[in-house]
Amino acid sequence: MITEHSFPDGRALGRAAGAHAAALLRKAGSGRLRVMLAAAPSQLETLTALAETDGIDWSRIDFFHMDDYIGLAPDGPQGFANWLERHFLSLLGPDVSFARMNVSTIRACSGASSTTRRRSGSAMRAFDQVA
Repeated sequence: MITEHSFPDGRALGRAAGAHAAALLRKAGSGRLRVMLAAAPSQLETLTALAETDGIDWSRIDFFHMDDYIGLAPDGPQGFANWLERHFLSLLGPDVSFARMNVSTIRACSGASSTTRRRSGSAMRAFDQVA
């Protein structure tokens, strides 16, 4: 069953989403956790609220990002991973684990089968290159 929620503005929505994410992380119990992050200004309120939450051991969470621009320099300011580091991960402390894709070594695919090739090809292996 889907529950509908209404909020007066984006800030209130982001705060509620951040609180919900924090509750899920707490409910997950002990051990390592993996969290996939979306990176965009529309996520800022949610990620800020999550980062400001007390009582979460960030050192036991491995963060990943969903996607990024292919062919950017690793320090390119447009990179989603760089955005996440600036606006979220830097707020969590020095022990946070973040798996970055090495987008500078991934070649763009063309044609209708690009999604399949990216899933089975070098785009997914990019995570294997993270230390």
